[in-house]
Amino acid sequence: MSVKFTLFKKKSPKTQSMQWYAAPKSSYPTADDTTPSESSRVGAISDIETEATLRQVGQYIPHELIKGNTVKVPGLGTFRLSFHSKGVDDIALFDAEKMISGIHVVFLPEKALKNTLATQLNLVNAGVKEGNVTYPSVTDYLRAMNKTAAESTQSGSDRNNPDSIK
Repeated sequence: MSVKFTLFKKKSPKTQSMQWYAAPKSSYPTADDTTPSESSRVGAISDIETEATLRQVGQYIPHELIKGNTVKVPGLGTFRLSFHSKGVDDIALFDAEKMISGIHVVFLPEKALKNTLATQLNLVNAGVKEGNVTYPSVTDYLRAMNKTAAESTQSGSDRNNPDSIK
């Protein structure tokens, strides 16, 4: 399976200079009716049972997270809550409502899932985004900027083909 990504510029927090970064590019989300049939294809349970189970897990996870629990889903991974917090010098001045923000769910995949992705994942460059313009490839971007791969400051193992990912 191939996962597409696009390249975009943003300021590096370390150097404060503009640098190129990659971001995953999803073509479309999985349709609600596709997941159960694909999941049940590899098992012995029906589409409707798979869908019902996934819906139950989808309701169970937030219920447990709200209670402060970590949720482990066998074969998938672990879900837990996290957030950002401002600091104070004096503990008596800490106000949770004002100083805790950005509550989010963290997912830690199981080792087997990570290994499957690491061994079967193929990354494909889906273009370059600069400002409001998206170019179909690094080559097209360089052509539009009147640069060649050799002139580019792009790092990579294959300077002759800037779209190759190794």
